[in-house]
Amino acid sequence: MAIERSLVELMQQSVTVAPYASVNDYGEPTYGTGVAYTCRISGKARLLRDTQGRERLVVNTITLSSAPSISAKDKVTLADGSTPPLLAVETVYDEAGAHHVVLSTGAAGSGSGLGV
Repeated sequence: MAIERSLVELMQQSVTVAPYASVNDYGEPTYGTGVAYTCRISGKARLLRDTQGRERLVVNTITLSSAPSISAKDKVTLADGSTPPLLAVETVYDEAGAHHVVLSTGAAGSGSGLGV
């Protein structure tokens, strides 16, 4: 099911998500071709407990206007070119199935997220 028109009208921003591909010979992650998504970015800071039980500071909550398959290992690039660590990926469901995706990111340059 598509997101309601009134919510889509609030989504005036975009992010690019590049899928995690592998690790190169130097132990660095490599990524596939990025895909741009329309979204709404909320800059409200909050705490999130990661899968290891550590508290992480979420700087941006990004609500995508669709429900693509995104992994915590993928790379998110904001419109300003920054690549903040991806801390959490949540797919939101309704009665028709996957509705939209919410990404939680840390501060750019603050280290890796849940991925590699």
